[in-house]
Amino acid sequence: MEVLFIGFAILLVLRKVNLRRNELFYFMLFGIQSLAFFIEALRTDNLMLTEHLKMAQTISILLI
Repeated sequence: MEVLFIGFAILLVLRKVNLRRNELFYFMLFGIQSLAFFIEALRTDNLMLTEHLKMAQTISILLI
């Protein structure tokens, strides 16, 4: 839960910075997919792609 507040605070700070077009969107997309990758590592009900890599983690990596 704290990670969400930290991410929200970072987005608020970055909103004030002069960014190029869609750069804030890409930062948010990267952050969400990175967080999803680590959350999927904690799940116990999963679909395994390989012996050590889960299908949801693979999708998160591809979206990053």
